[in-house]
Amino acid sequence: MRCWDERAFERAPGGAFKAVSCGNWHCCAIKVEDTLACWGNDEDGRASPPAGQFSAVMAAVEHSCAVRAEGGVVCWGSNHLGQCNVPQREGEHNWYVPGL
Repeated sequence: MRCWDERAFERAPGGAFKAVSCGNWHCCAIKVEDTLACWGNDEDGRASPPAGQFSAVMAAVEHSCAVRAEGGVVCWGSNHLGQCNVPQREGEHNWYVPGL
């Protein structure tokens, strides 16, 4: 993988990836073995992904979220607006997505 620009991208890990997503100051990618790698600004733990296997990842401004291979969503990083509180049932948030 090759990345460019300031700070967040200068420490990109080597290896092969299936997908990558970048926020303002950090990036996260799914490796070919379905694990996550994140790099850049690690304020609030936003570049410190959980262990496990994943099928999708999204890096936002101050947090990231990923879909676990076995199902379910997990988010990490800044939670100052509740953005890492993944809804567990319909009605918890107005953006609840059935099946996730």
